[in-house]
Amino acid sequence: MVTIRCLISMSVNQGWPLFQLDVNNAFLYGNLTEDVYITLPLGYFSMDYNKVCKLVKSLYRLKQAPRQWNEKPCSVILENGFQQSKSDYSLFIKAKNNVYIALLVYVDDIVITGNNLDELACKPASTPIESKLVIIDKPINKKDMPLKNITEYQKLLGKLIYLTHTRPDISYVVHSLSQFMHSPLTSHLKLDLRVLKYLKNAPRKGIHISKINSLVLIGYVDSDWAKCKATRRSVTGFSVFFGKPLVSWKSKKQTIVSRSLAEAEYRALATVTCEIMWLLNLLRDFKLEIEKHVLIFCDNKAALQIAVNPVFHDRTKHFEIDLHFVRGKIIEGIIKPLKIESTNNLADMFTKGLSADQLTFLLEGLNMSDPFKNLN
Repeated sequence: MVTIRCLISMSVNQGWPLFQLDVNNAFLYGNLTEDVYITLPLGYFSMDYNKVCKLVKSLYRLKQAPRQWNEKPCSVILENGFQQSKSDYSLFIKAKNNVYIALLVYVDDIVITGNNLDELACKPASTPIESKLVIIDKPINKKDMPLKNITEYQKLLGKLIYLTHTRPDISYVVHSLSQFMHSPLTSHLKLDLRVLKYLKNAPRKGIHISKINSLVLIGYVDSDWAKCKATRRSVTGFSVFFGKPLVSWKSKKQTIVSRSLAEAEYRALATVTCEIMWLLNLLRDFKLEIEKHVLIFCDNKAALQIAVNPVFHDRTKHFEIDLHFVRGKIIEGIIKPLKIESTNNLADMFTKGLSADQLTFLLEGLNMSDPFKNLN
Protein backbone atom coordinates (compact mmCIF):
# COMPACT_ATOMS: atom_id res chain seq x y z
CA MET A 1 0.00 0.00 0.00
CA VAL A 2 2.92 2.38 0.53
CA THR A 3 3.86 1.96 -3.13
CA ILE A 4 0.26 2.56 -4.19
CA ARG A 5 -0.03 5.71 -2.07
CA CYS A 6 3.20 7.09 -3.53
CA LEU A 7 2.03 6.33 -7.07
CA ILE A 8 -1.36 7.98 -6.46
CA SER A 9 0.37 11.04 -4.98
CA MET A 10 2.47 11.35 -8.13
CA SER A 11 -0.56 10.88 -10.39
CA VAL A 12 -2.50 13.61 -8.57
CA ASN A 13 0.45 15.98 -8.74
CA GLN A 14 0.99 15.29 -12.46
CA GLY A 15 -2.71 15.26 -13.35
CA TRP A 16 -2.68 11.66 -14.56
CA PRO A 17 -6.03 9.81 -14.84
CA LEU A 18 -6.79 7.05 -12.33
CA PHE A 19 -8.53 3.78 -13.04
CA GLN A 20 -9.56 1.03 -10.65
CA LEU A 21 -8.57 -2.44 -11.79
CA ASP A 22 -9.17 -5.85 -10.20
CA VAL A 23 -7.27 -8.99 -11.15
CA ASN A 24 -8.63 -12.16 -9.57
CA ASN A 25 -5.36 -14.00 -10.15
CA ALA A 26 -2.08 -12.17 -9.69
CA PHE A 27 -0.08 -14.68 -11.73
CA LEU A 28 0.55 -14.11 -15.41
CA TYR A 29 0.41 -17.11 -17.68
CA GLY A 30 3.00 -17.93 -20.32
CA ASN A 31 3.95 -15.88 -23.38
CA LEU A 32 1.49 -16.01 -26.25
CA THR A 33 2.79 -17.60 -29.44
CA GLU A 34 0.05 -16.06 -31.61
CA ASP A 35 -1.39 -12.56 -31.94
CA VAL A 36 -4.41 -12.00 -29.69
CA TYR A 37 -6.39 -8.76 -29.68
CA ILE A 38 -9.19 -7.73 -27.32
CA THR A 39 -11.51 -4.77 -27.20
CA LEU A 40 -10.90 -2.26 -24.44
CA PRO A 41 -12.68 -2.98 -21.11
CA LEU A 42 -15.73 -0.94 -20.18
CA GLY A 43 -13.80 0.93 -17.52
CA TYR A 44 -11.43 2.43 -20.11
CA PHE A 45 -12.60 5.91 -21.11
CA SER A 46 -11.65 7.08 -24.59
CA MET A 47 -13.27 9.08 -27.34
CA ASP A 48 -12.11 6.49 -29.85
CA TYR A 49 -14.06 3.29 -29.21
CA ASN A 50 -12.45 1.46 -32.13
CA LYS A 51 -9.15 0.89 -30.34
CA VAL A 52 -8.06 -2.61 -29.46
CA CYS A 53 -5.37 -3.98 -27.18
CA LYS A 54 -2.74 -6.56 -28.15
CA LEU A 55 -1.93 -9.03 -25.40
CA VAL A 56 1.65 -10.10 -24.72
CA LYS A 57 0.77 -12.60 -21.99
CA SER A 58 -2.45 -14.36 -21.18
CA LEU A 59 -4.41 -13.07 -18.18
CA TYR A 60 -6.98 -14.68 -15.94
CA ARG A 61 -10.28 -12.91 -15.31
CA LEU A 62 -9.21 -9.28 -15.69
CA LYS A 63 -11.90 -6.72 -14.85
CA GLN A 64 -12.18 -2.96 -14.46
CA ALA A 65 -14.62 -0.62 -12.79
CA PRO A 66 -17.72 0.38 -14.81
CA ARG A 67 -17.56 3.32 -17.20
CA GLN A 68 -19.56 5.52 -14.80
CA TRP A 69 -16.50 5.76 -12.53
CA ASN A 70 -14.86 7.94 -15.15
CA GLU A 71 -17.85 9.72 -16.65
CA LYS A 72 -20.26 10.66 -13.86
CA PRO A 73 -19.87 13.26 -11.11
CA CYS A 74 -18.23 12.37 -7.83
CA SER A 75 -21.52 12.48 -5.95
CA VAL A 76 -22.81 9.63 -8.10
CA ILE A 77 -19.53 7.76 -7.71
CA LEU A 78 -19.76 8.01 -3.94
CA GLU A 79 -23.37 6.87 -3.94
CA ASN A 80 -22.53 3.89 -6.09
CA GLY A 81 -19.47 3.20 -3.97
CA PHE A 82 -21.71 2.11 -1.10
CA GLN A 83 -23.52 -0.30 -3.43
CA GLN A 84 -20.43 -2.25 -4.42
CA SER A 85 -20.18 -5.99 -4.03
CA LYS A 86 -19.24 -7.12 -0.54
CA SER A 87 -16.32 -9.02 -2.05
CA ASP A 88 -14.63 -5.80 -3.20
CA TYR A 89 -13.89 -3.32 -0.42
CA SER A 90 -11.29 -1.07 -2.08
CA LEU A 91 -12.46 2.39 -3.05
CA PHE A 92 -10.56 5.22 -4.70
CA ILE A 93 -12.42 8.51 -5.08
CA LYS A 94 -11.11 11.24 -7.36
CA ALA A 95 -12.31 14.85 -7.34
CA LYS A 96 -10.45 17.36 -9.49
CA ASN A 97 -6.95 17.56 -7.97
CA ASN A 98 -7.80 15.55 -4.86
CA VAL A 99 -7.92 11.84 -4.14
CA TYR A 100 -9.38 10.16 -1.09
CA ILE A 101 -8.24 6.65 -0.26
CA ALA A 102 -10.82 4.98 1.93
CA LEU A 103 -12.42 1.64 2.72
CA LEU A 104 -15.93 2.95 3.12
CA VAL A 105 -17.80 -0.24 2.33
CA TYR A 106 -15.43 -2.20 4.51
CA VAL A 107 -16.02 0.03 7.54
CA ASP A 108 -19.78 -0.30 7.14
CA ASP A 109 -19.42 -4.06 6.79
CA ILE A 110 -17.43 -4.28 10.04
CA VAL A 111 -19.96 -2.19 11.96
CA ILE A 112 -22.88 -4.20 10.54
CA THR A 113 -21.11 -7.39 11.62
CA GLY A 114 -21.16 -6.23 15.22
CA ASN A 115 -24.63 -4.66 15.24
CA ASN A 116 -26.09 -7.63 17.12
CA LEU A 117 -23.83 -6.88 20.06
CA ASP A 118 -25.38 -4.78 22.80
CA GLU A 119 -22.17 -2.82 23.30
CA LEU A 120 -22.45 -1.23 19.85
CA ALA A 121 -25.83 0.26 20.71
CA CYS A 122 -24.07 2.57 23.14
CA LYS A 123 -22.78 6.03 22.36
CA PRO A 124 -19.99 6.02 19.72
CA ALA A 125 -16.47 6.45 21.08
CA SER A 126 -14.43 9.55 20.30
CA THR A 127 -11.11 7.66 20.46
CA PRO A 128 -10.17 4.07 19.51
CA ILE A 129 -8.52 3.49 22.92
CA GLU A 130 -8.55 5.27 26.24
CA SER A 131 -5.81 7.79 26.87
CA LYS A 132 -2.57 6.19 28.18
CA LEU A 133 -4.21 2.77 28.56
CA VAL A 134 -1.69 -0.10 28.40
CA ILE A 135 -3.01 -3.41 27.03
CA ILE A 136 -1.65 -6.37 29.01
CA ASP A 137 -1.83 -10.15 28.65
CA LYS A 138 -3.05 -10.78 32.21
CA PRO A 139 -6.63 -10.46 33.51
CA ILE A 140 -7.37 -7.03 34.93
CA ASN A 141 -9.99 -8.44 37.35
CA LYS A 142 -11.78 -11.67 38.26
CA LYS A 143 -14.36 -11.21 35.50
CA ASP A 144 -11.68 -10.85 32.84
CA MET A 145 -11.62 -14.45 31.62
CA PRO A 146 -10.05 -16.05 28.51
CA LEU A 147 -12.43 -16.16 25.57
CA LYS A 148 -13.93 -19.56 24.88
CA ASN A 149 -14.52 -18.87 21.19
CA ILE A 150 -11.48 -17.03 19.84
CA THR A 151 -12.49 -17.46 16.19
CA GLU A 152 -14.85 -14.49 16.16
CA TYR A 153 -12.23 -12.35 17.88
CA GLN A 154 -9.65 -13.35 15.27
CA LYS A 155 -12.04 -12.65 12.38
CA LEU A 156 -12.91 -9.20 13.69
CA LEU A 157 -9.29 -8.32 14.40
CA GLY A 158 -8.27 -9.55 10.95
CA LYS A 159 -10.72 -7.09 9.39
CA LEU A 160 -9.36 -4.28 11.54
CA ILE A 161 -5.80 -5.13 10.50
CA TYR A 162 -6.81 -4.78 6.86
CA LEU A 163 -8.52 -1.49 7.66
CA THR A 164 -5.27 0.00 9.02
CA HIS A 165 -4.10 0.38 5.40
CA THR A 166 -6.24 3.52 5.19
CA ARG A 167 -6.99 4.30 8.84
CA PRO A 168 -3.75 5.17 10.68
CA ASP A 169 -5.82 6.38 13.63
CA ILE A 170 -6.47 2.78 14.73
CA SER A 171 -2.99 1.42 13.99
CA TYR A 172 -1.73 1.51 17.57
CA VAL A 173 -4.66 -0.22 19.23
CA VAL A 174 -4.94 -2.84 16.47
CA HIS A 175 -1.20 -3.52 16.69
CA SER A 176 -1.48 -3.98 20.45
CA LEU A 177 -4.52 -6.27 20.24
CA SER A 178 -2.97 -8.42 17.51
CA GLN A 179 -0.34 -9.59 20.00
CA PHE A 180 -3.06 -11.59 21.78
CA MET A 181 -4.55 -13.22 18.70
CA HIS A 182 -4.22 -16.75 20.11
CA SER A 183 -5.00 -16.05 23.78
CA PRO A 184 -7.47 -13.15 23.96
CA LEU A 185 -9.24 -12.09 27.12
CA THR A 186 -12.65 -10.53 27.66
CA SER A 187 -10.97 -7.14 28.12
CA HIS A 188 -9.34 -7.51 24.69
CA LEU A 189 -12.72 -8.16 23.07
CA LYS A 190 -14.14 -5.06 24.77
CA LEU A 191 -11.30 -3.01 23.29
CA ASP A 192 -12.14 -4.48 19.88
CA LEU A 193 -15.70 -3.31 20.34
CA ARG A 194 -14.48 0.13 21.38
CA VAL A 195 -12.65 0.36 18.04
CA LEU A 196 -15.96 -0.46 16.33
CA LYS A 197 -17.66 2.30 18.29
CA TYR A 198 -14.97 4.70 17.14
CA LEU A 199 -15.37 3.62 13.51
CA LYS A 200 -19.13 3.98 13.84
CA ASN A 201 -18.56 7.57 14.97
CA ALA A 202 -16.32 8.37 11.95
CA PRO A 203 -16.75 5.62 9.31
CA ARG A 204 -15.93 7.70 6.22
CA LYS A 205 -12.53 9.12 7.05
CA GLY A 206 -9.63 8.33 4.75
CA ILE A 207 -6.24 9.49 3.55
CA HIS A 208 -6.55 12.74 1.59
CA ILE A 209 -4.05 13.22 -1.23
CA SER A 210 -3.97 16.63 -2.89
CA LYS A 211 -1.77 18.42 -5.40
CA ILE A 212 1.35 19.98 -3.89
CA ASN A 213 3.96 22.47 -5.03
CA SER A 214 7.10 20.56 -4.04
CA LEU A 215 7.74 16.83 -3.79
CA VAL A 216 9.72 16.22 -0.60
CA LEU A 217 9.80 13.53 2.07
CA ILE A 218 9.19 14.47 5.71
CA GLY A 219 9.27 12.03 8.61
CA TYR A 220 8.03 12.05 12.21
CA VAL A 221 9.18 9.46 14.74
CA ASP A 222 8.39 8.65 18.35
CA SER A 223 8.91 5.86 20.85
CA ASP A 224 7.24 4.83 24.11
CA TRP A 225 9.95 3.38 26.32
CA ALA A 226 9.38 -0.07 27.93
CA LYS A 227 5.69 0.05 26.99
CA CYS A 228 5.12 -3.72 27.00
CA LYS A 229 4.59 -4.84 30.60
CA ALA A 230 5.43 -8.47 29.79
CA THR A 231 8.69 -8.00 27.86
CA ARG A 232 9.54 -4.33 28.70
CA ARG A 233 10.13 -3.65 25.04
CA SER A 234 9.45 -0.21 23.63
CA VAL A 235 6.98 0.74 20.90
CA THR A 236 8.14 2.50 17.76
CA GLY A 237 5.84 4.77 15.80
CA PHE A 238 6.55 6.81 12.69
CA SER A 239 4.79 8.60 9.84
CA VAL A 240 6.30 9.69 6.52
CA PHE A 241 4.79 12.31 4.22
CA PHE A 242 5.37 12.66 0.49
CA GLY A 243 4.92 16.42 0.42
CA LYS A 244 1.61 16.87 2.25
CA PRO A 245 -0.01 13.43 1.74
CA LEU A 246 0.73 10.68 4.26
CA VAL A 247 2.19 7.66 2.48
CA SER A 248 3.74 5.49 5.20
CA TRP A 249 3.19 4.85 8.90
CA LYS A 250 3.83 2.10 11.43
CA SER A 251 3.22 1.14 15.03
CA LYS A 252 5.40 -1.78 16.11
CA LYS A 253 7.04 -3.20 19.21
CA GLN A 254 10.82 -3.13 19.10
CA THR A 255 12.62 -6.47 18.91
CA ILE A 256 15.24 -5.59 21.56
CA VAL A 257 14.87 -4.23 25.08
CA SER A 258 16.26 -0.70 25.34
CA ARG A 259 18.08 0.29 28.52
CA SER A 260 17.12 3.97 28.31
CA LEU A 261 14.60 6.30 26.73
CA ALA A 262 17.29 7.77 24.49
CA GLU A 263 18.19 4.31 23.20
CA ALA A 264 14.56 3.49 22.43
CA GLU A 265 14.14 6.80 20.60
CA TYR A 266 17.33 6.26 18.64
CA ARG A 267 16.24 2.77 17.56
CA ALA A 268 12.99 4.32 16.36
CA LEU A 269 15.02 6.94 14.48
CA ALA A 270 16.97 4.15 12.75
CA THR A 271 13.70 2.43 11.79
CA VAL A 272 12.22 5.49 10.11
CA THR A 273 15.57 6.13 8.38
CA CYS A 274 15.37 2.65 6.83
CA GLU A 275 11.83 3.39 5.64
CA ILE A 276 12.95 6.68 4.11
CA MET A 277 15.85 4.98 2.31
CA TRP A 278 13.40 2.48 0.83
CA LEU A 279 11.04 5.28 -0.24
CA LEU A 280 13.90 7.16 -1.91
CA ASN A 281 14.76 4.04 -3.91
CA LEU A 282 11.09 3.56 -4.81
CA LEU A 283 10.75 7.14 -6.05
CA ARG A 284 13.99 6.73 -7.97
CA ASP A 285 12.38 3.80 -9.78
CA PHE A 286 9.54 6.19 -10.63
CA LYS A 287 12.17 8.50 -12.21
CA LEU A 288 11.83 11.04 -9.41
CA GLU A 289 14.84 12.28 -7.46
CA ILE A 290 14.45 13.96 -4.06
CA GLU A 291 17.24 16.53 -4.13
CA LYS A 292 16.89 18.02 -0.65
CA HIS A 293 17.70 16.15 2.54
CA VAL A 294 14.79 14.47 4.30
CA LEU A 295 13.70 16.17 7.52
CA ILE A 296 12.96 13.81 10.42
CA PHE A 297 11.24 15.33 13.44
CA CYS A 298 11.90 13.74 16.83
CA ASP A 299 10.80 14.94 20.28
CA ASN A 300 13.75 13.48 22.20
CA LYS A 301 16.70 15.83 22.60
CA ALA A 302 19.11 13.11 23.80
CA ALA A 303 18.56 10.98 20.70
CA LEU A 304 19.25 13.97 18.46
CA GLN A 305 22.46 14.77 20.35
CA ILE A 306 23.64 11.17 20.00
CA ALA A 307 22.97 11.31 16.26
CA VAL A 308 25.41 14.18 15.71
CA ASN A 309 27.88 13.69 18.58
CA PRO A 310 30.25 10.69 18.28
CA VAL A 311 31.60 11.11 21.83
CA PHE A 312 28.85 9.31 23.78
CA HIS A 313 30.55 5.90 23.62
CA ASP A 314 29.42 4.56 27.00
CA ARG A 315 25.76 5.39 26.39
CA THR A 316 25.68 4.03 22.84
CA LYS A 317 27.71 0.82 22.97
CA HIS A 318 24.51 -1.26 23.09
CA PHE A 319 23.20 -0.10 19.71
CA GLU A 320 26.31 0.68 17.66
CA ILE A 321 24.88 -0.63 14.36
CA ASP A 322 21.88 1.71 14.48
CA LEU A 323 24.21 4.44 15.72
CA HIS A 324 26.59 4.28 12.75
CA PHE A 325 23.77 3.73 10.26
CA VAL A 326 21.92 6.92 11.19
CA ARG A 327 25.12 8.96 11.52
CA GLY A 328 26.24 7.80 8.09
CA LYS A 329 23.00 8.99 6.48
CA ILE A 330 23.35 12.34 8.25
CA ILE A 331 26.92 12.76 7.01
CA GLU A 332 25.84 11.85 3.47
CA GLY A 333 23.21 14.59 3.65
CA ILE A 334 20.31 12.20 3.11
CA ILE A 335 18.48 12.92 6.37
CA LYS A 336 18.45 15.80 8.85
CA PRO A 337 16.93 15.13 12.33
CA LEU A 338 15.22 18.09 14.00
CA LYS A 339 13.64 18.68 17.41
CA ILE A 340 9.89 19.02 17.73
CA GLU A 341 7.58 19.41 20.72
CA SER A 342 5.81 16.24 21.83
CA THR A 343 2.36 17.81 21.40
CA ASN A 344 3.12 18.48 17.72
CA ASN A 345 4.75 15.14 16.96
CA LEU A 346 2.50 13.45 14.37
CA ALA A 347 3.96 10.04 15.28
CA ASP A 348 2.71 10.27 18.87
CA MET A 349 -0.59 8.56 18.02
CA PHE A 350 1.26 5.41 16.92
CA THR A 351 2.79 4.76 20.35
CA LYS A 352 0.02 5.42 22.86
CA GLY A 353 -3.64 6.22 23.42
CA LEU A 354 -4.50 9.91 23.25
CA SER A 355 -7.28 12.18 24.40
CA ALA A 356 -10.02 13.12 21.94
CA ASP A 357 -8.72 16.68 21.50
CA GLN A 358 -5.11 15.58 20.91
CA LEU A 359 -6.20 12.83 18.50
CA THR A 360 -8.31 15.29 16.49
CA PHE A 361 -5.38 17.71 16.34
CA LEU A 362 -2.97 15.04 15.07
CA LEU A 363 -5.46 13.67 12.52
CA GLU A 364 -5.68 17.13 11.00
CA GLY A 365 -1.89 17.07 10.71
CA LEU A 366 -2.06 13.64 9.05
CA ASN A 367 -4.42 15.15 6.45
CA MET A 368 -7.23 12.69 7.16
CA SER A 369 -10.68 13.83 6.14
CA ASP A 370 -14.20 12.76 5.23
CA PRO A 371 -14.65 12.68 1.41
CA PHE A 372 -18.39 13.34 1.73
CA LYS A 373 -17.86 16.52 3.72
CA ASN A 374 -16.27 18.42 0.83
CA LEU A 375 -18.02 16.74 -2.09
CA ASN A 376 -21.64 17.16 -1.09
